[in-house]
Amino acid sequence: KESDSTVLIIGAGPAGLEAALGLGKRGYDVILAEARIEAGGRVSRESRLPGLNEWARVRDYRLGQIERLSNVRIYLESEMDAGQVQEFGADAVALATGALWRNDGVGRSIRFPVPGCEALTPDDIMDGKRPHQPGSAVTVYDDDHYYMASVIAEQLASEGYRVTLATPGMCVASWTEYTLEQRHIEKRLLNMGVEILTRHELSAVEAGGLRLANTLTGDTREREGSVVSVTARLPRDELFDALKGKISV
Repeated sequence: KESDSTVLIIGAGPAGLEAALGLGKRGYDVILAEARIEAGGRVSRESRLPGLNEWARVRDYRLGQIERLSNVRIYLESEMDAGQVQEFGADAVALATGALWRNDGVGRSIRFPVPGCEALTPDDIMDGKRPHQPGSAVTVYDDDHYYMASVIAEQLASEGYRVTLATPGMCVASWTEYTLEQRHIEKRLLNMGVEILTRHELSAVEAGGLRLANTLTGDTREREGSVVSVTARLPRDELFDALKGKISV
């Protein structure tokens, strides 16, 4: 399909890049605006974590294809608010603004915020924030059950933190059983000195520590140190809400 229409895409993560590539191949004039200094979104950030460097190809392939298209332009460090989007006057607007990890403990097992929980998240770790100094205790709480908690635990352990990985699941990173990686992930963590607590749910975060409850018996145990919560994500929908009813997105 050939078209003279202009499409503004907000967010140059994997979804935004794929949308820009697909629309560009169809002849649309595409403007891709990214708030950060680099394209790729979560793929760029996660590819810097242990064992995930190959994921950068998701970004690199699409950027390589987009470079061949004269009708697709990417603008980095170009955060846009609702007023700027409206003023731009594109024929169509697509929002690919991604999601952020929750810091309140809500995930698959816990449906309401954990008392006192304002934990660090994978986003914080990828942004360079750290729980106190290396050598201090940190519990990575995994209610996501895929790869993220294990790589965060590995990252912190490699930096010298005393890491515990706690999960309500029966094993670490249970979803990786479907990709035949679970055994290798758990073995690597144990070899790095990471303590693993399965069938334990986060029940409270208090000054200087946290409380975990056994999912079978209800028995609780106290743990010192900081918490990194790897549970669920919330969409970054502020821009969508601000534009709703004003333009078609």
